Amino acid sequence: MSGFAGGAREGAGSCLWVKASLYIHIPFCASKCAYCDFFSVPTSVPTNAASTIIDEYLEALYRDIESQLIFFKIDCVPSIYIGGGTPSLLGGKRIAALLSFLNFAKKTDGGTCELTVEANSESLSEDFIQGCVEGGVSRLSIGVQSLNDASRRAVARRGSSRRIIENIKFLQNKPAALDISFDILSGLPYQHKEILLHDIETLLAFNPAHISLYDLMIEGGGLSGAMLEKLPAGEVKEKMWIAGRDFLESAGYAQYEVSNFAREGKRARHNIRYWMMENWIGCGPSASGTIIDDERGTAIRYTTRHNIFYAPPPLRQTIEHIDRETLLKETLMMGYRYIDGPDEALFKKRFSCTLESVIPKTIAAWRATNFYSETKNTLTPKGLLFLNQFLLDCFDELSRGECGTSSRCR
Repeated sequence: MSGFAGGAREGAGSCLWVKASLYIHIPFCASKCAYCDFFSVPTSVPTNAASTIIDEYLEALYRDIESQLIFFKIDCVPSIYIGGGTPSLLGGKRIAALLSFLNFAKKTDGGTCELTVEANSESLSEDFIQGCVEGGVSRLSIGVQSLNDASRRAVARRGSSRRIIENIKFLQNKPAALDISFDILSGLPYQHKEILLHDIETLLAFNPAHISLYDLMIEGGGLSGAMLEKLPAGEVKEKMWIAGRDFLESAGYAQYEVSNFAREGKRARHNIRYWMMENWIGCGPSASGTIIDDERGTAIRYTTRHNIFYAPPPLRQTIEHIDRETLLKETLMMGYRYIDGPDEALFKKRFSCTLESVIPKTIAAWRATNFYSETKNTLTPKGLLFLNQFLLDCFDELSRGECGTSSRCR
């Protein structure tokens, strides 16, 4: 990492050094869900052995966060996201201690630092919520996934729908400053459209600011053959998700990314920074960070090894140097997930060319189908349903050699 010169240098009146978001991974789960591909280790929190491991992990995590902020000369942190795993397994005291430690990192350029913490609905507790509130959390992202017990059992998801509703009721007296987001899965075994819509309707009664509606992806062969047979068929699955999308939009939640819906002014700023390919650092096992050199249009990405007993850098990381062509493709791949499309000013600054000059044929062809906006560089809501094909067309056009070898790009 020490060989990387550059980063996102901000102009006068903004950040002095590097502006980057911070992702923190909490790698503990009560058990592993069948569809999950994130790194986690099983733990039962009340046991003494588990408590010791968690406390030792957090001490190492504090050192990791501090060292990375110093190493990358990060002087501006517009957003922090604590994910997992299951951060809610930390309980109230531990999450409060972590949030207190992070106070030194919340340096912004005049705005507020968005602070998000993930929680599982089955391990949500009053003391955890209180710890989040006292620690200044602005968003609590709660993984519900499904309120249908048969679907939950099929994917090895702990907890019953009854227990989940009881836990979510802890949020009824939350302060107005704390926004709630729910994660919901579509396409689960034993699920059909009416079940999905009932789940959404039930959760909307708790007045969330944000909803993530994900289409189930099975990673690593986690479902048995019997359970695979219970999955909705392809066309049924697609129609189910679209029905969920339409229901959310009719309830006042606007789609602003492929799988994300929010009320006015409640978009997740941390996630938008990912989609815009802006800097972030990752702390904890399996976490990755990306620091971009805007002057060269290149980046460095590092990923921490999958081990909760991790050593200080650089021993614990794999390093990937991202060339300009790869960064350009990633910028398209992430940016077009967002309803407003890639950040055009940032794109031109990085690559010294415009979107229209890089993929003119693809843009023209998709505009002709009404899947691409006539007024800005973004897919229409209907076009987002075909994002993968759009990106294949983009990459095919790029592969023909224009970008990076002609006057289109420097």
